[in-house]
Amino acid sequence: MNTVKILDTTISETSINEVSNALNGRDSLKVAICNTNTVVRSYKDLNLSRVINSFDIKTPDGFPIAKSSSILYKNNQRRVDGYNVFISTIRNGIDNNTSHYFFGSEEHILKKLVTKLEYDFPNINIVGSYSPPIDSYQ
Repeated sequence: MNTVKILDTTISETSINEVSNALNGRDSLKVAICNTNTVVRSYKDLNLSRVINSFDIKTPDGFPIAKSSSILYKNNQRRVDGYNVFISTIRNGIDNNTSHYFFGSEEHILKKLVTKLEYDFPNINIVGSYSPPIDSYQ
């Protein structure tokens, strides 16, 4: 996957389907969904920049990031947003029985997510979810 540089963030030249296929085909893949805020904060914070740039794929989530890539590098890059990557990954993973585990958020939110996904995708393979206690984030 080719990359381009927007400010100090290396952004992947990719598509929603390409990211979805990678997520369904590889283990331990780290993906950063990079909007304008992420790229600007990464430019101002060297530690954040190191973390973001260490990811396997850095998608151009925000329209300004995708458009900058397209204009600067003439690559016709389109926006690769988190919601559509998520839905595409779920949809494309059903044929391969890809398993999904959801971590984070509040318990009632996770339950709503799982219920909605099971309704929308009856063959989805959800192996579990976990909402850690709030104080564990501190």
